[in-house]
Amino acid sequence: MSKGVLVGVVTDARRDKTVKVSVYRMVHHKVYKKIVKKCRVYSVHDEQNRCARGM
Repeated sequence: MSKGVLVGVVTDARRDKTVKVSVYRMVHHKVYKKIVKKCRVYSVHDEQNRCARGM
């Protein structure tokens, strides 16, 4: 069962059928009690090479 859908921005589309997607999320820092922006980069399959940078 899926936990949800991640939404990100394509940061690299130079490889054939593969793009890099950066997913940003806001989390609370445990010690400083501030909101911090975290980023995770995923390699995503793109069969038709439709994705472009910034999408």
